Amino acid sequence: MKKAQKKTVKKVKLLHLSDTHNLLTKKLVKSLPKADILIHTGDFTNNGTVEEIVDFNNILKLLGKKYKERVVIFGMHDVMNMGDNLIEIKKILTNATHVPINEMV
Repeated sequence: MKKAQKKTVKKVKLLHLSDTHNLLTKKLVKSLPKADILIHTGDFTNNGTVEEIVDFNNILKLLGKKYKERVVIFGMHDVMNMGDNLIEIKKILTNATHVPINEMV
């Protein structure tokens, strides 16, 4: 009889954020816990302006040093000024690793 092989299980840590409304700062980023994947599920802005989205993208760049994968899902505040033009918002978020729009991650 063969000896049973021990299976190794890799654990994945997720950090979930939402409704940060322009409050993610460099200082706050440093204090976030370690994880493999960061998921932000919407309302990273207050009004969905291009300036706010660009600012959040800069924060994502900082987060990239800490989190290999950065998934961003839009909330209602994030699309207020750009309406259904989700592709344009996605183009701005160059520091996100995944920005699903009607797709699976």
